[in-house]
Amino acid sequence: MGKIKENYEDENQRDINSITEEVEAQLKRMKSLGIEDKNRLFEYVIWMIEFQTSLTQDVERRRENLYHFTYLLLGGGVAIYSWLFNKVPSSFICYFLAIPYLVPLIFVLILFEVQSGYFYVTKEIDRDRNYNVYGNQPNWFYYGNKEILKIKTSLVYSLPFFRNKVTGNLDAFLSGLRKSVEEFRKDAESVDVRLEKAIKQFYVLQVHNYYKNRFYLQLNAVRRTWCLLVIVSVLVYILFGDSIGKIFESTRSAYSQGLLLIEFAVVLLLSFLSLRGK
Repeated sequence: MGKIKENYEDENQRDINSITEEVEAQLKRMKSLGIEDKNRLFEYVIWMIEFQTSLTQDVERRRENLYHFTYLLLGGGVAIYSWLFNKVPSSFICYFLAIPYLVPLIFVLILFEVQSGYFYVTKEIDRDRNYNVYGNQPNWFYYGNKEILKIKTSLVYSLPFFRNKVTGNLDAFLSGLRKSVEEFRKDAESVDVRLEKAIKQFYVLQVHNYYKNRFYLQLNAVRRTWCLLVIVSVLVYILFGDSIGKIFESTRSAYSQGLLLIEFAVVLLLSFLSLRGK
C-alpha cells in the first residue's frame, strides 16, 4: 500500500511540474508582445480584477444575507414551537413539526461557519515555497508579503501585562515595507513583471470567486431542502395530525422517541445529501 501511495505521489508531482512548465512557457511568450500591447493588456487585466472583485463581493453579500435570514427564521421557529407546545395537545406532533424546521436551519448556520474557515487552495499555495510565486502577489494581498504575516495579532498582546512583551512586530512591519518597496520598484522597471503579477493575481481572485459561489450554492441547496421538508411535514400534520397524535400518545414513550430520532437522522441525512455536486 505504501508503494502504491508513493508511486501515485510521484506521478502527481510529475503532472504538477509539467503544468508549471507550460505556465512559464506561456508567460514567456507574452514577453514577445510589443510595449503598447502589453500596456493595453495590463489595463484590461486590471479591469478584470476589479470586475472579479465586484462579483465576489456580490456573492458574499448574498451568502451573508442568507446566513442572517436563517437566524431570523430560526428565532421565529423557536418562538412558534414554544407557543405550539402550549396549544397542541400532542407533544409528539410538536417535535414532529419542529425537527424538519429547525435541524436544516441549524445545519445552514454550522455550514456557513465551516465555509468561513475553509482552507482555500490559494492559501496552500501561498505557504508552499515551490509554488507561492503563483499565489497572492506581494503588493496585492498581505498573504503574498510573508513579512506582514510575522506581525503578531493575538488579542493576548493587547492586555496591559503582555503589551510590553511583544517583540518583532516593528521588525516585521519594516521588513514588510522593504518588501513592498522592492516589489513596486520591480513593477516600475519592467512592464513584463507588472503584467505577469497582475495576471497571477487575477487568477487567484477568480479561484476565490469560485469558492464563494460554490459555498453560496451549498447554503442555497440546504435551504431548498428545508423548504421541501417544512411543506411535507405541514401537509402530513394537516392530513394526519390528529390521528398520529392519538396513536403515539397511547403507545410507549420510548417508541415515540425512537421514531423522532429516526426522523432527525433522515432530516440530517437529507441536508447532507443536498450538498452533493455542490
